[in-house]
Amino acid sequence: MKRVLLVGLLLYLSLTAQDAEPDGDHRDGDHREPWTIGVALSGGAALGMAHIGILKVLEEEGIPISYISGTSMGSIVAGMYAAGYTPDEMDSILTTVDWSALFSNRIPEDRMTLARREEGHRNIVEISHRWFVPYIPSGVVSLQNVEIFLTELLSEASYDANYNFDSLAIPFRCVAADVTSGEKVVFKKGSMVDAIRASIAIPGVFSPARVKGRDLIDGGTVMNLPVEPLLELEPDFIIASDVIRWTPEARNIIDVVTRTMAIVTEQNRREQRKLASVVLYPNVDRFLPSDFARAKELVAAGEATARVAMPAIKQHLGDHPLVLRRNPCHSCPKPAVNQVRIEGLRVTREVFVRRHIATRAGDSLDFKMLVADLERLRETGLFRHVSHRLDFSDSLVDVVFTVEEEDYGLYGLGLYYDNLRGFAVRFEVAQGNLLGTGARLGFSTTLGEPQDWRVGVSGARFLSLPFTYRIQGYRNVTRHSFYDQGYWLFDYITWTWGAEAEFGYSLGRSAYFTLGYAHRNHYHQLPSVVGDENRDEVTTGPTLHVRVSTLDDLSFPNRRP
Repeated sequence: MKRVLLVGLLLYLSLTAQDAEPDGDHRDGDHREPWTIGVALSGGAALGMAHIGILKVLEEEGIPISYISGTSMGSIVAGMYAAGYTPDEMDSILTTVDWSALFSNRIPEDRMTLARREEGHRNIVEISHRWFVPYIPSGVVSLQNVEIFLTELLSEASYDANYNFDSLAIPFRCVAADVTSGEKVVFKKGSMVDAIRASIAIPGVFSPARVKGRDLIDGGTVMNLPVEPLLELEPDFIIASDVIRWTPEARNIIDVVTRTMAIVTEQNRREQRKLASVVLYPNVDRFLPSDFARAKELVAAGEATARVAMPAIKQHLGDHPLVLRRNPCHSCPKPAVNQVRIEGLRVTREVFVRRHIATRAGDSLDFKMLVADLERLRETGLFRHVSHRLDFSDSLVDVVFTVEEEDYGLYGLGLYYDNLRGFAVRFEVAQGNLLGTGARLGFSTTLGEPQDWRVGVSGARFLSLPFTYRIQGYRNVTRHSFYDQGYWLFDYITWTWGAEAEFGYSLGRSAYFTLGYAHRNHYHQLPSVVGDENRDEVTTGPTLHVRVSTLDDLSFPNRRP
């Protein structure tokens, strides 16, 4: 009986082994289980441009990417790829855009009237105040221009995916950090623009992103190489691209903060690298995180690294068949706009804001028009931040524009120099956008030569009309030297009290004219050797000014008129 049981057991084990053999053949032969590939892209500011080159070569070599994640600059590249942009398209867009303009808080000069440009060049240093208490922003740059740029690139793809990152052409993840709790935040749904804007908010350089009541900053502070977020998507093979380098030089705050984040998260990056099947290190040693102007070279560096690493990648992949799992891209029907709402106004009048919004109730939702609306609101100069939100209900949508008004109070510092009088320093205290009209009430004093005190109201617009106006009173003290036939005779002082009123209108963006009236009372304090020690002089009459400038910058122009 025991012999029968033993023979039966051996026969069972033999059959079981035979059943397992095809699985082994499936892994080693032509019938292996297809693999999916995920790609994780690190942060690194401008160094992240090298990721584009990595993606280019992977596509050229027929290695399909089914999942992608990114942090900071890596989230921009990964997000665009997930939205359906090809590496060549990303190369064309991200290497030609003016990053210095995107990272600037200034409105482009060619988008403002000349009167507004002159108004913005009164001081070389300005500090906002709230009820005369100086206000220090949470970041040097608001990233408003970057946010509008991302809205133009990604808002429609985000809508077509029903705001689910798994429904994009390629499922996508990006990482940010909660500045209050320090927690890692992995975005899987919602607005791609909000998610990426949060992921690139380098602390101290760019202001935090406000997303659903949370202040979020650059994901590089907690996870600069986001391999772990890919694991829930279950790729069979993960390629990580890590561009962080210990360069010996740091030119500006972006370089310093990027390096600081790399130091803080080094242990986490090591752990993330262990989760990847292959880690690529683009050769970006000769670049800095702030080298956005060298984007083309960075893309080429990524390409070169990927080509060198390709034999090793293919060796790791073996002869596994690779499968491309991508969601079909299709444009969803756009709902009709039910109403347009504006939130966040404190001072500015709603009627003025609505004149800059072309989106109307009853129109079909148009993302290009939304971007143009955001740009026009930004160009008013009245708002620190503008964004939009879509509230869906049945087959309709409410378009909500959310604005954060500037702190219209400011302290200003200006410098003046000429070869006769030397240096003068000008201080100004002002309150702008009075009663929502655009008017500015200011007091200024100049120390040096001449000494000057002024108070008045001025503006480059009235409500939504491009009127210019200035009403002011002033007093100044000027020292003069009297010469006769080239010989100095004596010095004297002139005291001036005056008032001026001017009203005008902008003629396009490069010119304006004003009509006004000026009255000045001069009191010349002459030395006793002249005889008549004190002499009064009055000048009064109408004024006409026409100002024209086609320069691209009033202070440091790069283009001749």
